[in-house]
Amino acid sequence: MQPGGHRFDPGQLHQKSAEGGLEYLIDRILGLGGLLVPIVALVVGGVIGVLKLVHQHQERLAKIERGINPDGPWPQQRQ
Repeated sequence: MQPGGHRFDPGQLHQKSAEGGLEYLIDRILGLGGLLVPIVALVVGGVIGVLKLVHQHQERLAKIERGINPDGPWPQQRQ
């Protein structure tokens, strides 16, 4: 007997993956509970960081196409 009074049935070992795959995955993700918020925050922060880098690269390429030196000095402000 297994803990809880259940008998071990080797035929039930791999049934989770064959049926209800998406439901099983969602249950596993929601089972993380309190860790879900920091994990999502890290993933979203990473995506935002990558998108920011891509945007800065596109702006740099646009300046180069217009003949502007992106590494040059900033223009002086008139007073």
